[in-house]
Amino acid sequence: MLLKYCQETGKDWDEGLPFMLFAIRDSKQESLGFSPAELVFGHNICGPLKVLQEQFMSSSSSNTNVLDFVSERRARLHNATTLAREALSSSQDSMKRRFDRKAVMRQFHPGDQVLVLLPVPGSALTAQFLGP
Repeated sequence: MLLKYCQETGKDWDEGLPFMLFAIRDSKQESLGFSPAELVFGHNICGPLKVLQEQFMSSSSSNTNVLDFVSERRARLHNATTLAREALSSSQDSMKRRFDRKAVMRQFHPGDQVLVLLPVPGSALTAQFLGP
């Protein structure tokens, strides 16, 4: 999403970056079933248009106790975390099944020549093939 946005806007990519990041953080993730902001804050974040809509739609203001508010937010955050863990586990199982469909079981015996991909010492993001 960010790559496409930056490519389409060219040199002016930095002007709309905060709005793009807001959209990404507010978007529901397929694997978790929640948006990143919802998992961090325990509720959906409100953009400027959503705040205006809620002000127009609500006719009365609610007076809630601070302790009730905090305990409600804590319960919602705990519930969201539990649901996100379940959704992530389900998504991981689905991804594993999809990968395993094309995976081939390989068996090696002592003396077999193999090609191994090993990390390069001192460089965390590079690897090198070693073998015959």
